[in-house]
Amino acid sequence: MREGKNTNNFVTFLKIIAMANKNCVFGIIGFIIVYIVSVMAGAFIGFLGPVFWVFFPALSALLASFSYFYLASRWQKFGLGIVLSILVSVILLAAKEINLQGGLIIILAGVLSDIVRYITGNTCLKAVYVSYPILSLGLISWNLRLWTNTQWYVSNAIEEMGQSYADGLESLANSKILILVIVAVLFFAYSGIRLSHCLMKKSEERFI
Repeated sequence: MREGKNTNNFVTFLKIIAMANKNCVFGIIGFIIVYIVSVMAGAFIGFLGPVFWVFFPALSALLASFSYFYLASRWQKFGLGIVLSILVSVILLAAKEINLQGGLIIILAGVLSDIVRYITGNTCLKAVYVSYPILSLGLISWNLRLWTNTQWYVSNAIEEMGQSYADGLESLANSKILILVIVAVLFFAYSGIRLSHCLMKKSEERFI
């Protein structure tokens, strides 16, 4: 009689574990989608003007930081940055927003992000503060051709947004602006993780 009761308790325990794992998987999938949507949403600020378009990767880095923090708290193994970067790269390539080189840059940022996080410690909170800004740098490849192939980029901007918008972009196509964009992405990515750390206490508890 007691053995039967113990068996039932064990089965119930296994069901609870299975349900928890199932919910964790659904949560990860859901927040991967939220991450991608957040990255894409930041680009819409570009409609406000050329400056906003050039610096939108910083906004995307901020918006996507919350979902990354959640994911990092539950995906404490190598590969999170790679998966996120591949998904973003594939979507942008399919939409013809970037070329193959740009896609590879995004993925490279994801690989470097995971390597740094692995070396620092996948379960360590401070690793997220370093790995996420590196991952976010890959977003710059979305408009990187403004600096690497300016004439082509401006010509396409004329067709899509008009002459005045294209002229504004061309005026921003210098190395000083690119450096400012890099700094802005790093700053907003780091700030986003700090804000996530303050607001998402349940996720914070999963780190050491």
